Amino acid sequence: KKCSLELIKKGTIFNKSNNSFTKSGLHVSREMASKIIDSLDEYTLITVQGRRFSGKTNLFLTICERVSTRDRYFFPSDFTPDVEIVKSIIINRTNGLLLFDSNSVSPELYNYLSESEEVLRRNNHRLVLAINSSDNHMPTKLKTLSFLLPSTFENYALNQQKLAADRYGIPRRYKKESNADYLFDLAKRKTIS
Repeated sequence: KKCSLELIKKGTIFNKSNNSFTKSGLHVSREMASKIIDSLDEYTLITVQGRRFSGKTNLFLTICERVSTRDRYFFPSDFTPDVEIVKSIIINRTNGLLLFDSNSVSPELYNYLSESEEVLRRNNHRLVLAINSSDNHMPTKLKTLSFLLPSTFENYALNQQKLAADRYGIPRRYKKESNADYLFDLAKRKTIS
């Protein structure tokens, strides 16, 4: 319980030092993960737009867990990869899934990616790019599918959260409650500090 609450409070589920996600017992799978995975064969680029704390990184954790047929490369929001590193992956490797969390794509990298559809297709790579709600100007030359990730949970995720909350003896999340609202409620109830 303590570890799960710490992950909620700190919001950091990716450990760069060992290049892995840490999944808490309170993690829920969003329905959007299945929709994204089902779309990977058709679209070179999938964007996921959502405000801060909407669950984009958690969504990427779920996608990485479920997509075992591709090499997965995750770039967290506090790391901007060098264009040459990404270029090397795209050119020298095949069948990759490159997931870029919010703020991890520099303008130079974005320009490179938007001009790389031929090599992305030839080497069977797919990109999933998380963007913040304020990034409303994402022009691209790539075949793109866009999703909007709400800050509130759909029934599928709410049911999972209810079971986890009951297991840990913490308050359940309300239907209209955003992630930030839920964290505030937990802090107010002194469940987390």
